[in-house]
Amino acid sequence: MTSEVFADSIGEITVTGAIVRLDLFALSPTERDIDNNPRQVFRQRLILPIESFMSAYELMERVARELIDNGAVQRSGNAPATPARPRASPNFS
Repeated sequence: MTSEVFADSIGEITVTGAIVRLDLFALSPTERDIDNNPRQVFRQRLILPIESFMSAYELMERVARELIDNGAVQRSGNAPATPARPRASPNFS
């Protein structure tokens, strides 16, 4: 059986020698901040040798370029890429 972990974000990346640690965070369904917004909470840590981290980075960079090229996300200036507006379904008017 495989397990999956959902993460809303990478909260921190720490490099110690040849090891890279990525802390994965998700929005809490129960914990709130002072403004009553869901609080980011630690979920799990991904630990990789630096070579594996760099391979993952190259793969994510390639996928990001493909998403932009295919119009799935849009980039404006130096801002992070954002999901493109969903295309209207031909099944609905």
